[in-house]
Amino acid sequence: MTLSIALSAVAVVVSVATFYLTRVRPGSLEMVGNPPSYGTTFEPSGLLRLRLPITINNPGARTAVVPILKLLVPPELGGGEAFAHYRCESVKPSKDRDNRTGVTFVQPVPVEGGATEVIIGEFHLNNVSPEKLRADNYHFRLETLQRQRRSDAEASQWHELGDVWLYVTEHERAGFGNPEAHFNGLR
Repeated sequence: MTLSIALSAVAVVVSVATFYLTRVRPGSLEMVGNPPSYGTTFEPSGLLRLRLPITINNPGARTAVVPILKLLVPPELGGGEAFAHYRCESVKPSKDRDNRTGVTFVQPVPVEGGATEVIIGEFHLNNVSPEKLRADNYHFRLETLQRQRRSDAEASQWHELGDVWLYVTEHERAGFGNPEAHFNGLR
């Protein structure tokens, strides 16, 4: 009799834990790995359009939403923040600077529970010329807004998704004259 009660109790605990893990656990977002490539377009005004393919995973059970992405820029590139203004279909920018085919203004991206989504974001960095972006390794931090529920009030705060490393070699720098895609540390 005691064995059957113990087995029943274990079955209930396992059922509750499984239900929580597969149906109730809230979504949470995390970046998976470093972007394998990046795209650059240097504007005459000093604006760098940096395209990064960001892979975001949601290990939770519920859908989570990426409303916007923000890069914290390293001091050697001027510091501050750079937001993803556009979502792109390709890392490689068009050679025609006025051609914005496959580029849409930033919009929220839902990531289903247990799923992974790739977002190619175009971040705008001010006052970054090809001369300023030397052959070096640059450390950025990627964040997104996350809604926090506190009793009956709702607020949003920035949530760190992960670190982004941009590896610039002399080979990549040679292509900075035109809009181009580059390997990110894979050479």
